[in-house]
Amino acid sequence: MTLGRGRPLFGVDFSELPNIVDRQRVLGAGIFGVGWGLSGYCPGPAIVAAGFGDWHVWLLAAMLIGIVGARAAALRGGYLTLST
Repeated sequence: MTLGRGRPLFGVDFSELPNIVDRQRVLGAGIFGVGWGLSGYCPGPAIVAAGFGDWHVWLLAAMLIGIVGARAAALRGGYLTLST
């Protein structure tokens, strides 16, 4: 258990992710790495830099567009289902 908790603060239980290497994960990791390399920013520091008015705010916008686009593609392809 994490920090002695029986369950997470914002979830039902601690579950292990499957240890699967598939096309989507390899492609996603590659896109993430190329984006990181081209921008020179890790996503966390990019958010902090945007908060300080750094001109790399475009990177934050691109990250959000990528997140929304990937989620839409996963929903359309049947890889992800939304639960209520």
